[in-house]
Amino acid sequence: MTICYKFSYNDTLIAEYRIDPARKGSLPVSTANEWIRLETHKCPHCPINEEYCPIAVDLAAVVECFKDKISYDLVDLEVTTEHRTISHQCSFQRALSSLIGLIMASGECPYTRFLRPVAKHHLPLASNIEQLIRVLGNHYISHYIQQDYISVNNLESLHQNYKNLHIVNIYIARRLQLACEEDASINALVHLDLIAKNVGANIEDKFEDIKELFEL
Repeated sequence: MTICYKFSYNDTLIAEYRIDPARKGSLPVSTANEWIRLETHKCPHCPINEEYCPIAVDLAAVVECFKDKISYDLVDLEVTTEHRTISHQCSFQRALSSLIGLIMASGECPYTRFLRPVAKHHLPLASNIEQLIRVLGNHYISHYIQQDYISVNNLESLHQNYKNLHIVNIYIARRLQLACEEDASINALVHLDLIAKNVGANIEDKFEDIKELFEL
């Protein structure tokens, strides 16, 4: 199964990406630029000992394509998944945020690995509430399957996952500042980090946002 992202600008197709959310390994290295090397703005908690940052490698082709795009310019986005096609006109920042989120969640970074089940059932341009329900559902189902009933009733591990992810986002953003001429890709990552902080911070309180959905 692949998920296809198509970007059209001024009625012209400018980019198309096919991502397999169940892929194994990083995408092929498409550039040798300094910003993809592991030691360039390496995350302080990174356990990897390789030449390249796996997230940077995966994002390299997208970042190169959109490095001169401005956040608030409008783009026509079409996303085709196994079961549906979604078309929407939005800012480059919003469209790239959805694609970058999918690429990161399906990649090889140890701190995004907890999002892989979510990536396999990717929902393009998901709202904050949709993200919250999907992440919480993934958390509870995964620990239930593992019969880790203590963690089912304890969200501390999910808190820690998002703390680690926030650090990753900060250092990937620093890499993108080296690679981009304009701000679309950088602000797409900032948008992703805001979503992560919205989900990860005070997550117990977020139940109030979705409680009414389950009141019969």
